Parts: sequence; structure tokens; C-alpha cells
Amino acid sequence: MELRARRPPSRELIVAGAGGYPLRLTTQSHWPFAWHFHPELELTWIKRGQGLRYVGESVEAFAAGDLVLIGPGIPHTWTSQPQPQPGQDC
Repeated sequence: MELRARRPPSRELIVAGAGGYPLRLTTQSHWPFAWHFHPELELTWIKRGQGLRYVGESVEAFAAGDLVLIGPGIPHTWTSQPQPQPGQDC
């Protein structure tokens, strides 16, 4: 595991949506390293993109189509590099 993953995770506050369940759609071009935990379950589906997924002591690659269920209180994060947008130089 990378050294930065060994720092204590921060507690993320989850706020329920209109139906009682929080739902968040993230459409950013990359995920910065944001090591955190919360007492709620988390179900994450990756529509597109790739990078590394840190969950507890596990570090695995993630890619489009991944579906992950994380238990309460488990530190986790997804991280990836910025991807050039169409029309941008690499």
C-alpha cells in the first residue's frame, strides 16, 4: 500500500437524499486521493475510467463496469490520473 494511504482517514458526512438514500453522481475527469470512511454502506459503480481503488488494506485496479459494495466504517478511496479531454493535447 502506498505511504499516503497509511495516514488516518477522515470521516465523510453522508446526507440522505429525498428518498432517504444518498445518491451522488460524480462526473469529474479524475479522482484525487481522498482517504475517508463513514458509518453507511457504500455502493459504487464505475461507468467509465480507470485507476486504483483502496479499500481497507486492499489496493486493486478499477475500470469501467466495476461495482463495489463497501461496509460501514471501512476506510477507502478511488484515485486516478487526469485524462485529456477530446481536443486537448496529451
